[in-house]
Amino acid sequence: MTRSCYLEKTFRQALGKRVRGRYRVLHCADGTRRGCGAALRQSLHAAVTELTARFGSASPSAWHADARADDIHFALGGLAVVSNIPWQNRSTFQQVVQVRP
Repeated sequence: MTRSCYLEKTFRQALGKRVRGRYRVLHCADGTRRGCGAALRQSLHAAVTELTARFGSASPSAWHADARADDIHFALGGLAVVSNIPWQNRSTFQQVVQVRP
């Protein structure tokens, strides 16, 4: 199961939807379905309110950010200058089971 599946399952359970293999405890808010659902709704509402204020529209299609704002900048540590690179969301764990030539 991918991370997004776990998250979706948690959201669905917190919002009172049917899920297969319910979690015994929800690890958000007070751990109850009601508390977690309320925290989820409040968090999403706060995020939409902030983005609406920042971009002047409640429509997500109008929310545009500068992708270069998160570039990775390198410090000069020698004679060579390295250009900025885009930020990358890479996994922190990789495993090779078998490599065949």
